[in-house]
Parts: sequence; C-alpha cells; structure tokens
Amino acid sequence: MLPRTSMPLPTPAERASAKRFLVPLLGALLAGCTAFERGADQGDPPTDPVTGCPDLSGGYALQPLTADGDPDPGVDPEKPSRLDDVFSPRGGQGYGAGDLAQYEGVVVHSDGTHAIELHFVRSFGNVMAELETIREHQRPRYAEWYALMQPTSRAAFVARNGEPVLQARLRDLGPATGTVVRLDRGRDFTCEDGWVVLPREHLAPVRMTLDDGGHLVFESKEWTYTAMGGWGDQSWRVPTGAYLGTARWARDASIQLWDADRVSLGYVFARPADVIEQEQAVAAASARRSAERRYADPDAVRDALRPLLPAGVTIESVEIAQLPFIGHRVRVHAVPSDPLMEGEEQWRRLEWFLAALKEGDPGHIEDREVIKRVISSGGKVRHEFEIFLDTHPAVQPPSERVLVSFTPAPGSDASATDAPQTASPNPPSDPLPQSGPMPPGFAPLAEVETRIQPLLSAGCRSTSLRYAGDAVIIAGEADEMRCVSNTLRAIDGVVSPSGPRVELLQIAADAAGHYRFEIRLPASSLTQAG
Repeated sequence: MLPRTSMPLPTPAERASAKRFLVPLLGALLAGCTAFERGADQGDPPTDPVTGCPDLSGGYALQPLTADGDPDPGVDPEKPSRLDDVFSPRGGQGYGAGDLAQYEGVVVHSDGTHAIELHFVRSFGNVMAELETIREHQRPRYAEWYALMQPTSRAAFVARNGEPVLQARLRDLGPATGTVVRLDRGRDFTCEDGWVVLPREHLAPVRMTLDDGGHLVFESKEWTYTAMGGWGDQSWRVPTGAYLGTARWARDASIQLWDADRVSLGYVFARPADVIEQEQAVAAASARRSAERRYADPDAVRDALRPLLPAGVTIESVEIAQLPFIGHRVRVHAVPSDPLMEGEEQWRRLEWFLAALKEGDPGHIEDREVIKRVISSGGKVRHEFEIFLDTHPAVQPPSERVLVSFTPAPGSDASATDAPQTASPNPPSDPLPQSGPMPPGFAPLAEVETRIQPLLSAGCRSTSLRYAGDAVIIAGEADEMRCVSNTLRAIDGVVSPSGPRVELLQIAADAAGHYRFEIRLPASSLTQAG
C-alpha cells in the first residue's frame, strides 16, 4: 500500500483565514433550526476526565438532520442565508451558503484535550475536475505530479529526498482537496458540560458536541443588528444570551480525506496531455507513411485517370488525405475546365467521371467517399467533386495494379479507341513453387499462419505459405480487391510502418471476378520463433 497523502498544518495566517471560512459555513447550516436540548436520558459523549472536552473525532456528512436523525427539511445547504452575516467574525464579509456545494463532508480529528482539526473535504467530482483542469492548462505541473505517482519515479524521488518531501511536493502539485480549520484549547475554545464552546473573542459564539446517535451538533448564540446612520449602514453582532438554532451533521464513515494513493487503487489517472498528443501525432504520421506506401504517386494517379475524364472536366489536385471515420484515401478533386459551362452540364459531366471510376473499381466507391460541392458566386455556379479512392487500379502501386474493363466516358480520349481494355488474364495454372529452407530465427509455417489468420480481412483466405529467402510468401484467394487492400494494411500495421515493407507480389483476377494474390512477409514479429 502506498503511503497516504496528508494535509499540512496551517500557518497562523492560514488559521485566521480558515476561521473566517468555518463560521459562515456553520451559519448557513444553522438557519431556521430550533434549539437543541440535551435530555437526561440522552447520555453524554466520551469526554476527557481532566478537561471535560468531548472526543468529536470522525467523519460527518454535511447533511443537516433533525433530532430524530432524519433529513432536516428546514435547512437547505444550497440556499443563501442572512445568518452568513451573523456568523462572520469581526464583522467581516461572510461566505454564501452556495460554497457548501463543493464539500461532501468534514473529518474531525480531536484528542479531547488540546486541539481540534476540522478537515472540510471537497467532493470527489470537484477534486477530479480541478485535476483535469491542471492536466489541460498547467501541463508541466500535471506531468510532474503524474510522474511522482508512478512507482519507478516515486521510488527514485523518495530515495533522493525522503517520503515527507514527496508528500509535500504532491500536495503542492495536486488539486486542492479541502480546507483545514485548527482550534487550540484555551486560545480558540473551552469545554463546558460536554460541549466545545467557541467564545466571542475569536469566533461568533458557537458550541458543538455529539448527540446520542453520534452525530455532530452545532448551536449558535448570536444575531446581527443593523442601524442606519449618517456614515452609512453600521452593523453590530449582539449576543442574545441563549443558543438559537441547531444543526446536526450525520456521522458517515465513508467521508475520508481525499488521498491520491487511495483513489489510484480504483481509478486510473489520465496521462499527461502532451504525452497523449505526441502519441497521436506519431500515430497519424505513421498512418500517413503507411498510406503513402500503399498508394501510387499522385502524379501517376493523375496520369492513370486522365483517359476517364470527359471533355470539360479536369483534375485539379490529387493527394493522400484522411477521410473522417474511414482513414487515409487518395483524394481526387475533379472540377469543370470550362468556366462558361452551364451548371447543369458541369454536374452531368462530373457524374460521368464518377460513373467511370465506379465501373473501373473492383471494390466499391461508397457514397460517403464522394463529396459533391456546389459553389455560387457572382451569379455563377461551380460544381466540384471530391472522390476518395482506395481499391481503384489507378491508385495502386505499379506492381499491385490489376487490369479491369471499363466503359470510357463520353468525349474522353479512351472513347475514341476501337477496342476496349481487356480484363485481367486468368491466374496461371502452374503449381506454386516449393518452400525453401526455414531461415534462422523463423517460426514454423503453421505457427506463422496461425498468427496471420486474425489479420485476414473478410473475403480473403490464405491457401499456402512458403519460405523464400529471408521472408514468408503468403498465397491466398480473395472475393474482392478491397479485402486484399485491407489485409495488406492490417499486416503492415503489425510489422510497423517504419519497418520492412509488406509487399503485394502479384494479384490476378479471373473471369468470375475472384482474385488470387501473393504477399511477401519480411522478418518480423509475425515470423520470428518463440
């Protein structure tokens, strides 16, 4: 178990500030309550035999209760109260009762003799919200705090500086977990008849004890009188001589000081934002490099698509771009070449181009892979198509292209030729080459096949594996071109985009539209023994 993060004792200045915090907090809870009378059959709380001070130690929820232990409907912790002014020490500015919303309870440390510490515990949600704010907006601070929470960095820090220094540093770097009020006997309170009494010279007269249910009970003995004068409003706190208003805080063992070590046992703290963003940037760069290796050069794509362009349509740009929620594709931006062409005609010719692309794609161009845009300016209309290609032969590297038949677009250069392009030849019927010897450090082929099976996209099947030099050749069949492309990406993602390249050695389509392919798998985690 890691050591708990404890709160430091306050300085005199902090003590004075804390007292200004405590009294309005109590005042808000005492609003509208009736006086509490200790009955003869109620019994007294545990007290010190010498000082007569009760032991108030424990955790308490800031939920007012009635004398019967039920929720008190007469006290609303969320509603501001005029008693804020009554309980402001020395006529200072009071705090609104709305401040209670950020606290879930109080932990009292009391030895019944010399001192009482009230640790007002902020709610878990408020502490975690502040921690997230630190993570987003004070990144170096959070990075240091997060590092000190990790076992390795923590142990090294303790070895150099000691555990107390570590705890102090965690408190400085971490979120505010609550407010501590320390009261010393004699100076801040006295004990009378089983009550802890806070006199007027330090705080507004308030006394507290435990009832027979073990709940913490408070009573107030003051009200405020305000008079109008020539120098403006003047306020005096005037004791009434009797305790007016009672509030109980329910004893609750679940109220504990917020401790990062304890929270970490059931909660995973978010990593520093800079680390996550750096990983995202590296992943994005790797994905782009992988895409650049999967597709042909943009200039080559432009040349391959030129025969499909109808008259009046041109390709403005070709680039590898990321399509949201899909991944990287080759983005083809098609626009009309004649600015005087009518808008309807522009649309018709761009649709011809799109139809030619779909007919020549052995996979499928989905609607979400086509963005159709209409731009109106100065009374003129301009249509543009952005088409994202993945399996089209034109975007495949030369060694991976498959010839497919297509119908040329009207007015294109290809439509003037006498014979259409022929379909891919049937795959060779020659038997596959025999496997070479197992390279040093390679796993058996059966084990390699087991590893690649989860990476085969739906529609792809491996038919045989063989060793070839320092690589494994995967032979397979596919129902469509898209699954071959997806399989290559999956295998390449495991081998690592920055490592040896996974190559598609050959692919051929038969008359039924099915494919046979061979993939070269270099030495990697998929092939190594062990």
